[in-house]
Amino acid sequence: MTVAQLARWLPGIEDARRWSQSLAVLDAIVSRYTRYFSFDSQFGSGQAQAWMENGLGDEYSITFGEYGALALGFAHESEMSPFGQHPPALWPGLLTGLPPVLAKVARQFVHTIDGAPLVTVALWRLAGDEQWRHGPVEYPPGWEHRYNGDPDGSGWLFEQLDGRPGTYLEYAQWYFERELPADAVAAIFEHRPVTAELVHALNPERVLGDLADDLKQIGYPVR
Repeated sequence: MTVAQLARWLPGIEDARRWSQSLAVLDAIVSRYTRYFSFDSQFGSGQAQAWMENGLGDEYSITFGEYGALALGFAHESEMSPFGQHPPALWPGLLTGLPPVLAKVARQFVHTIDGAPLVTVALWRLAGDEQWRHGPVEYPPGWEHRYNGDPDGSGWLFEQLDGRPGTYLEYAQWYFERELPADAVAAIFEHRPVTAELVHALNPERVLGDLADDLKQIGYPVR
């Protein structure tokens, strides 16, 4: 997948936000400490942020605000990593055309190492816009044969944002080595309020009271 394909595939801003909250809630219930997905509903003034970190150096963030949303991803083994150049630098075109209001968000929240931005894929969508947009990126020559059709992490970094409970079930079986009840996972994706029964179904070792801080941070309904 390329960034152009990802821009057509990603859901709208509201669905991206809701499904990101669902992923964070599920990870919080299933595992007390080890998580891929997180969400902060009070990330700065009037903003929220979803993020993924796999512990291997790959990550993404989606920052939401009245302006719209900015999605940034980093695949550390990509040839488009800033560390593939000397001196380290952002891959040409990644943020070209970024609206000024979102450029300010990028400067404020992008992760860096020694000043180099951890970005290999970038998309944005202004409030009221009908599609995600991206810069005029030119990929490394021959990338189709070297990266399995995913030169910048576009496909696999954001693959959980398809809104399908089955995708999360596969991830949980691989990452947590657990088979989760499909109906309970579906309930979270449908944004049904978290209940003690739902927590028990997903993880008998957790209780609803333990999740109060997580659910407040995520901004997810509780009953």
